[in-house]
Amino acid sequence: MFLAIGAITLASCEDVPAPYTVPGGNTGSLPYNSTSLNTDWTTESLNGLYNPWSQGSSYTQATGYQKWDGAETESNKECEGLLISPALNTASNSADGVVVSFQYILAYDNQDPQYADHIKLYVYQENADGTAPEMSTWTQLPLQLIPRTGSSWDVFNTESIQLPEDFVNKENVRLAFWFYSPAEKSATYELKSFTVQDGKAGGDVDPTPTEGTRVTCAEAVELTNDLADGATSTETYTVTGYITEVVGSVSRNQQTFWMADTKDGGQVFEAYWANLPEGVSAFVKGSKVEITGALTKYVNKTSGAVTAEIKNANVVILEAGEDSGDDDPSSGDDDPSTTSEYMSIANLPSVGTNSYGSQSVADELTWLSWTWNNVDFKGAKLCKGKDDNGGGIQVQGNASDATKQGFIFNSTAWPTNIQKITIVLKVVTTSTYDPSYTLYAGDEAHPTTTEITPASTNEEVDGFRVYTQVFDLSNANAKYFTIANNLAGALYIDKIYVE
Repeated sequence: MFLAIGAITLASCEDVPAPYTVPGGNTGSLPYNSTSLNTDWTTESLNGLYNPWSQGSSYTQATGYQKWDGAETESNKECEGLLISPALNTASNSADGVVVSFQYILAYDNQDPQYADHIKLYVYQENADGTAPEMSTWTQLPLQLIPRTGSSWDVFNTESIQLPEDFVNKENVRLAFWFYSPAEKSATYELKSFTVQDGKAGGDVDPTPTEGTRVTCAEAVELTNDLADGATSTETYTVTGYITEVVGSVSRNQQTFWMADTKDGGQVFEAYWANLPEGVSAFVKGSKVEITGALTKYVNKTSGAVTAEIKNANVVILEAGEDSGDDDPSSGDDDPSTTSEYMSIANLPSVGTNSYGSQSVADELTWLSWTWNNVDFKGAKLCKGKDDNGGGIQVQGNASDATKQGFIFNSTAWPTNIQKITIVLKVVTTSTYDPSYTLYAGDEAHPTTTEITPASTNEEVDGFRVYTQVFDLSNANAKYFTIANNLAGALYIDKIYVE
């Protein structure tokens, strides 16, 4: 159902423009939980401008600095849009009412000094005929908007807001985030773990329901198998079992693990990018845990293999496992560049500075070979960058001469399908261009056809512009990737994260 609403000029914090499309979906009763504000949430651009919102597998983000219209490099554009929840039934059994809670990161606030006027959260109830009221009548909810400190993308703030009484015990209530970026600069707003449930705002609020229907790992698998391929349950479950295998390192305060009803039960049920409890640096094999969230039936499009899982689960550790060091993928030397957390110049074989030596793109015998995170890699036209150029892994690039197009790829398969790749690059602030290259994904070594487009942000640090580019491979069914510098200019790669 669509509703055309007359455009409203952006004049103040309360004047939120229109029109927008009325989204579908209804969640039924509380509690409501959305791990990434992806499923059933709708994004809409406003006033003919670009849409700042993008929805990923583990979080949703708004920014005005993107690769617009298929461009090869990022730029800032004026953009404005809404992120709208499904319709909610807010029937409450609590005298405290209903609380809305979620986690967020506000980054690059220094890029947009007016960020507080450009990020809003609204609530409204649909009309009896299913249409939305005028946006000028929506109720604005208070936001904290605390900017992050430092450059970490792992530490999220938790927001807790009391839902106004006018919207409690009502049907077809929707919440809508509004984001605007001016043409010159933009902040970045990242959201996850959104919950609407009985309770009172204030203090330390758990952003996910504390408990669902209790089941064993085996029972959770049976329930998941009854779902349609790719479907997620409408009910919340709490699955109890033992961690039998920890997969990969910690990223954004999350980590993946397998669990079973016994300590030696193997890979029965997966906690995919589960949230680390407060004070826990990594999950440990042998721990007895309970995880809470909606069940998802993941089906690999290539192999047809089915995985029963909960994504972004809230975790309670009932019994701590034995931390031998080997079971904690985040453990390692004090130098973070030598751990399995990310690949850097320290992981490559010895190379010269600003010199590619005898490496030839056409001669595999001259390529570099190394192993990182138990996966073999190869590359050509690689060296150590000069410190005043950004240092790190220097990769030669050229748009027209294939002999000068450096590359990095994994020659053995990643143990599981790759979900996300994050590449951090440095460019001196005096440079006139952004880093420009191509990332490919596939099911065989050295893919060169399926291109993945990143979401990119950047900030100035000590004379460099540091770019963080996130490639979402959650739908690619890929165990291999290639970083190909087949565009203009050398790259200076500081870190490569593979999840």
